[in-house]
Amino acid sequence: MVVIVIPSLRLGGLKEFLSAKFGKSDSFTFLTIEDNAVKEVKVIQNPPMGEDGGFGIRAAKIIKEHGANELIVGIIGPNAFHTLNSLNIKIYESPNESISIKELLALYLEEKLQIIKSSNK
Repeated sequence: MVVIVIPSLRLGGLKEFLSAKFGKSDSFTFLTIEDNAVKEVKVIQNPPMGEDGGFGIRAAKIIKEHGANELIVGIIGPNAFHTLNSLNIKIYESPNESISIKELLALYLEEKLQIIKSSNK
């Protein structure tokens, strides 16, 4: 079983779209995958949105607290990247910034996403 998290624009679940910036996303969509099938979809609001600085680090800790062990992201800064690595969260890069959660999930299940090895911001 794997729990994938995707920063999302709103609380729309699989119908929602990727939010390009990890730490400043409005919400996070968590997908629990077992045997290549979605077992659960959970969406939470991103609490750090209204705070000053450190968005990525706080967001990384929040998604770990909610059980994520993999992340699909558009843009990720160096502080968030290092924090995610220290939390043993595998990071995949979205092929573009205008893509739905459902489309990203399909690409993930088809093993068509690349692992990010450093910050891309």
